[in-house]
Amino acid sequence: MSSSEAEALKRILERERRARKTAEKLLEAKSQDLYKTNERLTQLASALEVRVNERTAELATQNSLLSALLESIKAGILFESPKQEGILVNQYLCTLLELDFDATNASKLSAMQFTTAIGNKFVDPHIFLNQTTNCLESKQSVVNEEW
Repeated sequence: MSSSEAEALKRILERERRARKTAEKLLEAKSQDLYKTNERLTQLASALEVRVNERTAELATQNSLLSALLESIKAGILFESPKQEGILVNQYLCTLLELDFDATNASKLSAMQFTTAIGNKFVDPHIFLNQTTNCLESKQSVVNEEW
């Protein structure tokens, strides 16, 4: 092998060493960035979990207070969720209407199912069902009204 060929090989090897060192430095920098980002994400996830737990506790407290209030009111109350996914009924309404089920079971029904189930408790079930259906469809609150 001639000296020029040896010099050329040395230059190639040196270029490859420099490229490898550069790649290793880049890999190390990216690994550190990734580690720092992962640590930050872990901190954010922990903070978010704390916030979720705090908010869940707040909601549980509010739910308990509202449930206690709902059950202490001496009036029959029925609320329907905004998306019509279910209802909330107090026990006083179930007792008032002499229903065969309690508020917990009533709350498993939709407002329309509940209305149909209690329709026979009224003097004119047809009028009751029509007026209730109109209220449910119009999504208007009804207060101090008797049917």
